[in-house]
Amino acid sequence: MSSSIEPRVLIIDLGDVVFHHNASKLTAFPPKVLGQIIRSPTWNEHEKGGVDENEALEALSTELGIDATTLCRGLDECRTTLHVDTELLIQLKKLKEMMGSKLKVYAMSNVSVEDYQLMAITLDDWSIFDKVFTSHEAKSRKPELEFYEKVRNGIGSTSSDITFVDDNIDNVIAARALGLRGILYEPKVGREALIQKLYNLFFDPLERAQEYMRKNAGKHFTNIEDGPTFSDAFSQFLIHDIMQDSSLLTFAADPSQRDAKKDAGTILELETTARRWNYFLGDPVGTTSKFPEDVDTTSYSLLAFTPSNLDSVHKVIDAIVNNTNGDGMVQTYWDPQRPRVDPVVLTNVLRVCHKYQYGGSNGQLEMSQRFVLRTLENRGYIDGTLHYYSPESFLFFVSHLFAARGHNGNFEEARDQLALRLRERVGRKDDSLATAMRILACQKIGVWCEPDIEYLKTMQQVDGGFENGWVCRYGRTRKRIGNRGVVTAYAIQALTNEAEATGRD
Repeated sequence: MSSSIEPRVLIIDLGDVVFHHNASKLTAFPPKVLGQIIRSPTWNEHEKGGVDENEALEALSTELGIDATTLCRGLDECRTTLHVDTELLIQLKKLKEMMGSKLKVYAMSNVSVEDYQLMAITLDDWSIFDKVFTSHEAKSRKPELEFYEKVRNGIGSTSSDITFVDDNIDNVIAARALGLRGILYEPKVGREALIQKLYNLFFDPLERAQEYMRKNAGKHFTNIEDGPTFSDAFSQFLIHDIMQDSSLLTFAADPSQRDAKKDAGTILELETTARRWNYFLGDPVGTTSKFPEDVDTTSYSLLAFTPSNLDSVHKVIDAIVNNTNGDGMVQTYWDPQRPRVDPVVLTNVLRVCHKYQYGGSNGQLEMSQRFVLRTLENRGYIDGTLHYYSPESFLFFVSHLFAARGHNGNFEEARDQLALRLRERVGRKDDSLATAMRILACQKIGVWCEPDIEYLKTMQQVDGGFENGWVCRYGRTRKRIGNRGVVTAYAIQALTNEAEATGRD
């Protein structure tokens, strides 16, 4: 991977990032007094080497009204709790190894001589750092710009190459003011969030996402919110519709028992003959013990694949469009006990009919189409739908319907409405799939969505896949259903479109 990586420099703070104390163990004085000491100008001068520790404690004794002996005892107590975030260093070493010679790591710390000496013996292996810069040696401290300039000159690197990590917002602002990329280390989210941010900064998001899909080929399973993992056909069709790579798919009923030969047979069937599909590949999970075949999964099998036997295709579409309710709208299930109508499902039915140039007879699709357009016009999707969690699901599938139909006069006004509805939602901090869907819909229709693209990139995980997003939900329990493979496939398409639009390789 390192061959395609740009050279980078990482400057990381030591105190409260790599090294930590446990102030709750103090008995000499309350923890808040420790904060008063560390933030005081007197102690700041000590960290710069301007006064020694005894002089600093005598001055602080006067300032705080606490005798110097007590202050000294409290500092000693605090120092005995000094410990290293070993896991953070392990992750940084792994990152450095992955980048080869392309990453240099430096420490930059406001630290006195005494405290740095303690750090030096507390951490056995300092090889992760190419050099350590301390305030007492520099005679300046963060956020003084002089310290940053000395470090930058010592490194010999331009600001654009440098990523700066610190737990103090003032220090981060100063770094950003000088053109460094600043990351605020937040103890509440800790090392995992930091490592994720670094991976997202240093590695190409598309390459990592594509590698994730390949590594997990045949393992892109679905999970219920706070529940088990299971196999379903719908997610496989969603992935294939975007990726067009059948090697990524599996149609095993049991997630732990993938059979490549059976998968190949199923894919061959999908490429040749249409049929009705059930959402579940195995026993139903999280719902009734018997679950009927459904129009949405069946429709998406025909969108993701193009069976060569068109007679079978038309028979299946006949079965879809004839499965209507009293209003003349296509129902989601072939089951009279589940009389459901969902505008997202109707949208996918219309897409299938357009793809295979199926016109129907006696206006069979008129009511379904009218319902979709009215849902768009009147924002009926704003709370999601019965089976789809996010408003973006409806907007995404409608954008594909309109794009497939081109600038058809009957849909021109609706296209303008869709663009307006998308603009209303750009910039929202939604889950990963909703964000990716909104980006893809905007890209289809020509709506600016740069904030969403940047936000989507932050949701890429260390393994290259994107964090779980909610594909759909159960109609009765409202439990959400997610699939990282679907999210990552959609993110790949969104980032690919963005790269092509901006002229990047």
